[in-house]
Amino acid sequence: IMLLPKSLFLALLCSATVTIVSSISPCSVGIPPTSCSACIKLHSSCAWCTDESFDDSRIGPQHRCGTKAELRDRGCILMESPVSRAEIMLDNPLSDSNQIKPQNVSVWARTHHSIQLEFEFKQAENYPVDMYILSDKSHSMRDFLQSVANMSEKIQQTLGELTRNWRIGVGFFVDKPVFPYVQPNPSAAPCDSLGFGERCIDTFSYIHAMDLSQNVVELKEVTAAKTISANLDAPEGSLDALLQAVICRSQIGWRSNSRKVVLLAIDGGFHMAGDGRFGGIIEPFPESQCHLETGRNKLNVTGSLEYVNATRFDYPSIGQVAKVLSDAKVSVIFALKSDSYTPLYMQLKHALPVVTEVDLVTNDNVLELIKKNYRSIAETVEIRANDPGLWLNITSEVRCPGETDFKLGNRCHRVPLGATVSYRATVTLTKCLPRPEEIVHFASTTSDDRMEVRIKSLCNCPECEAKANPLQKVPKCQNVGHLECGVCSCHGNYSGDSCQCDAQTGSQVDQCHSGDVSNICSKNGRCVCNKCVCYKDNYYGKLCELDKLSCPDSWDTKEPCGGPSRGECDGKRTCICKPGYSEKDCSCSDANKLKPDCHSKKEQYKDMQCSNHGTCICGRCVCEALWSSDPHCDTKAGSTGSLCNDEGLRRCVECVFNNRKLAPEDRQTQCNCSLVEEGVWIDASKIQLTPQSEVINDKSTCVLNMANECSLLYGYIIGDGSIGSRSIRNMTLFIQEEKQCRDRCLRSFSYSS
Repeated sequence: IMLLPKSLFLALLCSATVTIVSSISPCSVGIPPTSCSACIKLHSSCAWCTDESFDDSRIGPQHRCGTKAELRDRGCILMESPVSRAEIMLDNPLSDSNQIKPQNVSVWARTHHSIQLEFEFKQAENYPVDMYILSDKSHSMRDFLQSVANMSEKIQQTLGELTRNWRIGVGFFVDKPVFPYVQPNPSAAPCDSLGFGERCIDTFSYIHAMDLSQNVVELKEVTAAKTISANLDAPEGSLDALLQAVICRSQIGWRSNSRKVVLLAIDGGFHMAGDGRFGGIIEPFPESQCHLETGRNKLNVTGSLEYVNATRFDYPSIGQVAKVLSDAKVSVIFALKSDSYTPLYMQLKHALPVVTEVDLVTNDNVLELIKKNYRSIAETVEIRANDPGLWLNITSEVRCPGETDFKLGNRCHRVPLGATVSYRATVTLTKCLPRPEEIVHFASTTSDDRMEVRIKSLCNCPECEAKANPLQKVPKCQNVGHLECGVCSCHGNYSGDSCQCDAQTGSQVDQCHSGDVSNICSKNGRCVCNKCVCYKDNYYGKLCELDKLSCPDSWDTKEPCGGPSRGECDGKRTCICKPGYSEKDCSCSDANKLKPDCHSKKEQYKDMQCSNHGTCICGRCVCEALWSSDPHCDTKAGSTGSLCNDEGLRRCVECVFNNRKLAPEDRQTQCNCSLVEEGVWIDASKIQLTPQSEVINDKSTCVLNMANECSLLYGYIIGDGSIGSRSIRNMTLFIQEEKQCRDRCLRSFSYSS
């Protein structure tokens, strides 16, 4: 931190070129773009100047890439900047057979540009329902199946109350028919060692017994059959059966446009991937293949199908179960005979992406179980987007019935039939797609309804590229190239902005550096045909190593070295002053040295240079810290001495500036602005963020050096005060509301907020 005399600060500030600086343009990040397509890919705000008369001779084609505002400032008139847009392609009304609206949307997207899509989902009141009862066929579940048989007509009535369009089917499972899951003796019946007092059929993995239909008579016959089977270990082969029942879509009779529910009745745990090794089975479960075939009709049910490869494939993994159920849009009701397995199936429920319910089943609650859990599934609305890959970022918001605002998420519970759920998805293209389009589906997890979104990336310039004619060689391109989007596209081995470089000079850069290939043209220019072309007029020299503006400006003329009449810049930050002028900026004339104007008009300082409070340099006063930097240093700015180097004051100033957008009371909480030094307190309630002129006006003025060659001006006034009976000195602090950033030559200030 340093104290800056007012006269010197104003001289430096007045010589500055003031510009407004914002964040780095997204169109100038990374490798400089030399074509319209390369520019458009950088960011959605980037545009390309297609104007053939646009002057890019110094900086090169990349000068044509920028935001529209930047290009207008550079003098460009004609630009190309594709605009992101979305268009609804199919928008049929909501109905019992169509629950989502719209159904098809096309999106044309620029990179890093977000597009919002709004859609609705309405719960159909008579949406088709396919319910499949999948039950353990062991002795312990016989009573449950008998209850289903006894209540078959009431089940028909219950489903009819839920929807007019229903169907029901039945399947059974036990476990893989190999040791150690069953008896090792092939001649022994599975139930012999279990003490049931009855014989049972051979163990099977899964048998599909009844296709989905409204045949209540068949439902009663199939579930009333007395045949049972058994296995030895406690876990069941239920996941084998579940996935075969879901995968074998046509064999079971699943409809494409229906709410699909499996009621899985079980009295134990389940085997999963890896357990098959105990029976010598190591081949992974085939999650996309159906293996139902006509078996030996163990259940004596006409048309039954059996999972014939159960002894060949391992059990499925939880991940496979999740994927198969999600892809098929099948919900599951786990109907448990014993509450001791509830924690296990609750864990399974949370691992599945589909709507799943876990409940206890008894011989008396079958109807209530079906009604309650189906309603829970039907009244849950969830829309998910498939994995968009690395090129897209998708976030979803939902507004459930009765709510006024959207919230992050994709699920609503207890949605009445006929109610509408509103969704809002934000799609952002993070990079150009590697293929013509990407298809994203926003799909229901409980039905086949979905909205298809076809996304195409806008990563080229169709308008100007379509106008390019490779056969039309033009003089601007030395008649060896054609124009494309305002720049030359050179033919053969020619290169350069106007195809002026031949094969030999076009690739060479040895004349554009002094040995360091990373320092081409001193970074003040570019190499064209092995010669440096400097970016600006002030740069010159073979390697653009000299800068006419590197020398300090004179405080009064605001020109480097005082202007041509006083001196010249050697291009290396040093002024060569002409006779009669001196100082680093050639600002001091011999006449001023001989006739200084450093005497105060105040009587008490008469005949004193700078009132004895400063030094007269070339007719101007440079005042001491405690004295106002007016022309003669005759006004005292403070009475406590300079506090610019106080660490507590510096931290306070920096904190207040960094939190300047907060309310004053919030800034007081964030920043520790209190005691500066013994007896001097900062009055936090009087800290002011003000323009520069208010900071330096009759106050002790300091400068805080900050990051990125920026500085912050602040001033203070000390007054009397007290805390209780204790006398103190109060500081009122004034902080400049904008920091000042300067380049390496201390010439160009820029205000950054």
